[in-house]
Amino acid sequence: MAVEGVVSFRISHESGGNGAAPKQFTLAQGEDKAIRIGRAPGNDILVEHRGVSQYHAEVRLAEGGSEPRLCIRDLSMNGTGLKRPGSETPSSCPKNTDDALPDGAVILVPMMLKADAQRAWLRVQILEGEEAAAAAAAKPPAPAKAPRSAAPAAPRKEARRRRAGAGAGAGEAAATTRPRRTRRRHASDSWSSCSRPGR
Repeated sequence: MAVEGVVSFRISHESGGNGAAPKQFTLAQGEDKAIRIGRAPGNDILVEHRGVSQYHAEVRLAEGGSEPRLCIRDLSMNGTGLKRPGSETPSSCPKNTDDALPDGAVILVPMMLKADAQRAWLRVQILEGEEAAAAAAAKPPAPAKAPRSAAPAAPRKEARRRRAGAGAGAGEAAATTRPRRTRRRHASDSWSSCSRPGR
């Protein structure tokens, strides 16, 4: 790999992609980021077939270990298949578990097909050398996360005080601006022509 702690890879539709162009991605260790595959428009890889979940699977870096390695995590109802290099038959990925994703593997989405449904075959190619360096250089830097304690405390206290109506002046002001409570009318309270006094 060209850059330490970074994996650059390409996902291309082998079939069932309706002519979609291959896409390149870069993931870095320590980032909480995943490449999402599914039917919803916000996914990184869009697969618009029956039987594909809105958010079907994720490609991410495996947690732990000194070397970063790709894995796939199935999130779906109909399963995600994985055809490893050198294997003729695909195997089903365990649900909500990271499964190793080797270079040249093919992801099958969905694994279980319903009647008249199609399946997408997505080939994963890990980029090496100059291609990997170019992909890593093109990756935008991750936004710096502000620590939770960095938020100013004064606006939060002020909002809490407003909500609770705390303080001598705030409580009185809240009491004077509250709408007056009125007695709810009942059926017996209604006036009719026969029950008015003086008739």
